[in-house]
Amino acid sequence: MNENNHLQAHSWKEKENTESLCIYHSKQNVPHLEDWIDDVMGFVPVDVANVGRMTRLIRRMEEDMYVPWSIPYAYRRVAAYYGLHWQSLREIQREVMQKSQYVPLVARAGKSTFCAVKTIARPLTRHEGATGYIVGKEVKTIHNVEEKTKMLEFTNGKNLLVYMSREQIQQRFMDGNLFAAVWRDRQFRE
Repeated sequence: MNENNHLQAHSWKEKENTESLCIYHSKQNVPHLEDWIDDVMGFVPVDVANVGRMTRLIRRMEEDMYVPWSIPYAYRRVAAYYGLHWQSLREIQREVMQKSQYVPLVARAGKSTFCAVKTIARPLTRHEGATGYIVGKEVKTIHNVEEKTKMLEFTNGKNLLVYMSREQIQQRFMDGNLFAAVWRDRQFRE
């Protein structure tokens, strides 16, 4: 385990420990997107001890941030920042892959694609999902934890527990790459 990783592996039944975390309790206090978005390689739901459900913004170079956003809100904010309309992305997904769930998010002019992963977060309400989004090319290794629980190790040594099989994870990454290729092709045609 990387000593610099402030989120050490823990039992998937526990909440994130709040020691030394960069937590924003109010949407108004979250720094402007343009100040940190290029450093983000994932946004996932987490349960933070003594705080509740938050979104963890997994960052390449800086400390991860915990913001009081839902995943759909984070998805729409990131899409809007890159000039994308989330419903248009869903339409492409439906047309090309005959799916309307787990829509990849193409970012950075098509250079990165955030792919959907099922995290170990436990939904507290019916509308509160466990799906998060990560950039597949930032995943260095997939480690076995339990039969359906895997630990994704990122290129910078940070980790994320997901509740998916290795095959499901790899399929989401392949679907994300295909989706991004179709999206880029459409951008060049316009």
